[in-house]
Amino acid sequence: MKKPAELPQPKLDDKYPYLSEWIMSGWVEIGQSDEYRSMAKAFDEGGQVFEGGNKRKIKSLEDALNSLELGIKKWCDENGIDLLDES
Repeated sequence: MKKPAELPQPKLDDKYPYLSEWIMSGWVEIGQSDEYRSMAKAFDEGGQVFEGGNKRKIKSLEDALNSLELGIKKWCDENGIDLLDES
């Protein structure tokens, strides 16, 4: 049996498709700040489009990435943006 470190790991691009596409034209911030309660934010050229990841709920980097993935997807859906359109 393979050790856990030897098992194939999913690519981050596959696990977080919206986040992976987002960073090609926008950016994200992850981390704690005394000024803000959120630990995950997404921005585009127009400014902040998502703020999430309450400090009490984010316990790991994976939690922050999941928060960004869901927040970016929701924002795209609400704004009629097909970020994953391959045409």
